[in-house]
Amino acid sequence: MTEPQRARVPDYEARRTEAMRILPALMRNPLSAAGVACSVCAAPIDPHEKLCWRCLGQRQQWGDQLADIIVPLTYAGARNRQAMQDLWQYKNSDVPQVRQLALYRLSHLSWWAVVHHAQCLDRLAGPVTALTTVPSGHAGARVDGHPIERLAIHPRPLVRVHLVRTRDAAARDIDPDSLQLTGRVRGQHVLLVDDTWTTGASTQGAAIALRRAGAARVSVLVLGRWLNDGWPPTQRFQQSRPDGELWDPSVCPVTRDSCP
Repeated sequence: MTEPQRARVPDYEARRTEAMRILPALMRNPLSAAGVACSVCAAPIDPHEKLCWRCLGQRQQWGDQLADIIVPLTYAGARNRQAMQDLWQYKNSDVPQVRQLALYRLSHLSWWAVVHHAQCLDRLAGPVTALTTVPSGHAGARVDGHPIERLAIHPRPLVRVHLVRTRDAAARDIDPDSLQLTGRVRGQHVLLVDDTWTTGASTQGAAIALRRAGAARVSVLVLGRWLNDGWPPTQRFQQSRPDGELWDPSVCPVTRDSCP
């Protein structure tokens, strides 16, 4: 981000200082390398693979209806407990102060990504023009409003559309027919924001629903890539990572490497 761009971001220096206080010790950069992490979702994989088995199966079934690019912002799991807890507590905790603190930390994670790397996504997939979020797996909208809306931000004004679940989603199954769109996305590049990627079914179902409504491109920003600690590739992956590994602000979340 250039100096003139920073000057247009409200409270940039204060937000940057707070993000750098919070994020390095609590979050972990997702990876993308053949034989290390899935190039789609950043899940740990066996050394001879390029995709995790679930992303491979989804690609074989749904092809180019799936999202164009997935941008996970942190790993979450046994080695990344704060991210794991925050992703649950920000929307589910019965204690308001706990919900607010979790949302506060996650908001700095999403802020850092979009303020510093929205242009990276533009370079790879074209300018984002519309924004929406993945709804809960349960039918209907939350009466108190889903807090993920506060994490779905972008430095430019975008067309805002909404997805609503018309029936409960089937666990682990991609079900675009359970979603209804309010708004128009024909010809748009939609940024789809989700909080957690476990199997990717809910997120990819939403991406397919947007495609069917005419979206030209769908990019996904997901705050946490949940790791299954009982999965052997995850265990090997975590054992290979250094203890005390910190989130690195220089890593581009779009490429999981350097900025394009």
